[in-house]
Amino acid sequence: MTSAPASKRATVLLLLGLFLLACLAFAPGIGQPTGVTTKDEYFLGLRTPMCIVEHGDWLVPCLDGQPRLNKPPLLYWLTAASYRTFGVSLLSARGVAVIFGALFVLATALIAWELTQDRRRSLLAGLVLLSMGSIAIGSRMLLLDIPTAALSALAFYVILRWLRTASHWLLPPIAALLAAGFLIKGPIVLVLSGAGILALLFTSVGARSRLRENWLAVSLTFLAFLALALPWFVYVHAMLPGASDHTLNTELRARDFFQFSLQPLAGLLLLGLPWSFLALLLAARGDWRARMPGLGFLLIWLVISVAPFFLIKTFGRYLYASLVPLAIIAAHLLDQPMPRFGRVAAWLGLLLAGIISGLVVFAVGWFRGVDIAVALGILAWLLFVYVWARAGNATAMAASSALLWAVVMGLVYPRLGLNAIPAQIVQLARGNPVVMYDGPQPALLPAVLGRMLWQTDGKWRLPPSLQGSCRPFLVFAEAQNVDWMHNSMAAHGLTATPVAHYRTLTSRVSWVHMGRAGLTRNEALAALARHDLDALAPRIDVFRARFQHCAPVTGGSHGGG
Repeated sequence: MTSAPASKRATVLLLLGLFLLACLAFAPGIGQPTGVTTKDEYFLGLRTPMCIVEHGDWLVPCLDGQPRLNKPPLLYWLTAASYRTFGVSLLSARGVAVIFGALFVLATALIAWELTQDRRRSLLAGLVLLSMGSIAIGSRMLLLDIPTAALSALAFYVILRWLRTASHWLLPPIAALLAAGFLIKGPIVLVLSGAGILALLFTSVGARSRLRENWLAVSLTFLAFLALALPWFVYVHAMLPGASDHTLNTELRARDFFQFSLQPLAGLLLLGLPWSFLALLLAARGDWRARMPGLGFLLIWLVISVAPFFLIKTFGRYLYASLVPLAIIAAHLLDQPMPRFGRVAAWLGLLLAGIISGLVVFAVGWFRGVDIAVALGILAWLLFVYVWARAGNATAMAASSALLWAVVMGLVYPRLGLNAIPAQIVQLARGNPVVMYDGPQPALLPAVLGRMLWQTDGKWRLPPSLQGSCRPFLVFAEAQNVDWMHNSMAAHGLTATPVAHYRTLTSRVSWVHMGRAGLTRNEALAALARHDLDALAPRIDVFRARFQHCAPVTGGSHGGG
């Protein structure tokens, strides 16, 4: 018989292995400028820590010469620390995101362990989350949502342990984890972890009793949370009251409170692919209470975690934390023999996830040619289809899905060439000040160069080093904005001469929007027929600019890309 210490040691090693496996699954492709990204990442997430490092002001993050107050600073601080330690690069920034993604997977397994004390089901719950396409994509980008979800999930795990053991040594970590989440994305961390607490209060007499008996300790923990979470906000409001109030009002208006929408339901189903339909339909079986004690709690937790977003304008990624109960439900129910309607639900998840991943593999093979990455993508896709069509072994289903997303998003997707920057353009920018006009493009050039590049609009607010200076600087602008750029430059005493141009597909609002503005259906079909993906790409023009009162700008133009 295995001793308890040996069993505990084995569980710890398996959980550590799960964490490392998640890191390996999320890491491929993160150092490439053509990897998956969004405007929130390349415009805000990557550049804000660069501004912290370059200006040395860690208390108030900055961007383009202005305080960056829209979001709390912790993720920017952590990324700036990574920049200082490992150098400014995509790898050092996105490595932070990968670690938080792996922590999210680990937290899911730990919560499942605390609920069931079943090692196999706990590891399977972590694998299910790891194998969801949205987690594989989101954990590759430096965004706020997965770190917030990870910290809220870890906090809830420690809360569960405290409810079971009554050890007051666990209360300070709860306060610290919730405060860390609050310092990444504000009050939403309380919504995400609070949903689990409310579900416990609805379903567990023991939890209600424990909270009543320890009301003083709970109150002190909440005060400790406030003491850790609020000082930065108080400091910012005292130092920058006008900017702080403006930012708060802007953020509140952007949420569109009490405007009902079913978008969160669709978002949950898409985020949970390929598992969402299978987990929810299996949970709807009439005999669920006999098959899984505790399923009622998980379903209530899931509903409460989604419910607030029906009345708040939201992005799908706000619902990442709702995937924790969904993954645990899937892991527990898949231990049972698969009913016929369960196979249908699995096939529906297979269809949608297979179409999304298959389109990426097809697009790269069609436009860029078949190479080793595309061949591996095809093999991973075929394995995924085979395993999910059989829908027999939950571990094999999770492993095949995790492998599919790791290969497709880490190896295949970067071959599309989104945000690619020609080498001669990088070389041109290396020795010159650079301003990006109303884009910003090139999206990942700051990370490639290892320094923050200034973004401006028609007001032409420039870096202090260039304001009123006769030093020439480069301006990057999309072709569609060039006329507006020249008009606004003239009004501010600036002039510009063309230096270079190139074409590149760009990530705009999300990683799937890549073509130029105004692209027609006929143009897209013609490019598809010619295998010419670059025909869909917007043109980026490069200018050498300076103030008109200075000596004339010299230098001919040449093309690139």
